Amino acid sequence: MSEAGDSIDESPAPEALEPQPDPPKPYPGFWQAISILLGYVVLQLVFLIPFFIADAVWKGNYSKHPIALLTAIVGPGSIIILRVCSRQGISFATLAGRWPGAFVLAPLLATVVGLLFAEGPVIVWVGRRFPSLLASASQDYGSSRSLWWAFLVIVVAAPLIEESIFRGIMAKGFIARYQTTKGVLLSALLFGAIHASVLKLIPTIALGLILGWLYGKFKSIWPGVLAHALNNSLAFLTFAAGAQSKKTSDLGHFTWGEPVICVAGLLLLAYGILTLRRLPDAAPTTSES
Repeated sequence: MSEAGDSIDESPAPEALEPQPDPPKPYPGFWQAISILLGYVVLQLVFLIPFFIADAVWKGNYSKHPIALLTAIVGPGSIIILRVCSRQGISFATLAGRWPGAFVLAPLLATVVGLLFAEGPVIVWVGRRFPSLLASASQDYGSSRSLWWAFLVIVVAAPLIEESIFRGIMAKGFIARYQTTKGVLLSALLFGAIHASVLKLIPTIALGLILGWLYGKFKSIWPGVLAHALNNSLAFLTFAAGAQSKKTSDLGHFTWGEPVICVAGLLLLAYGILTLRRLPDAAPTTSES
């Protein structure tokens, strides 16, 4: 009797025989990220409608003013970020992560300056050979109208909003879903594509790879925000100085100083990345462990 009783007691409960549902996959996946970007673009057009109307009614160019560009970045970006935070039940502080510390500043600066030095001569060379690409990529972000508003667009708003979306949302989800290398690559490709410039595509993807790697290492958007802002500062200073031009003749002729600058940039870039790699990784968050 006792053996029979023991066998009955050892029988698995009916609930244990039922298959357990698979845990939800990390958000977003690739196609979910595409839908986020499409929503972002549509919202940008919606936010620009009043400026387009003003262009038509008062025959101005209000949609190119930096206030319009700032509105088209901050408004849609904030909606996307708040929507994702609400969906995941987290705050923006959780999405953004913590600043890792002042020890990242020097290698971060070396990385960004090295990248700019490395890619600058290449962009100049391409601009000389393909003038139409240079003309299509030339954009002053309204700096000819208001330097301070253009500064807010280029150096403040764009890095904060884009890092929140492309790293805080997309790279985070991609890394958790597809592993680090594929996740960083996918987020960088989308980052390059959204800027819609053939001439800037490769430099933007290269920047996206570095920014995605920074996020994967430190689990924070803030190193990327700083690096992104430093990168965009050169563009802002260029526009402010009036050096932006659509004429290939203004680019001058080839000099041997250009490859020297490019090689020096690559060495500085390598130094910055290798130094950053030696720094301790951030501990995984609860959602990632």
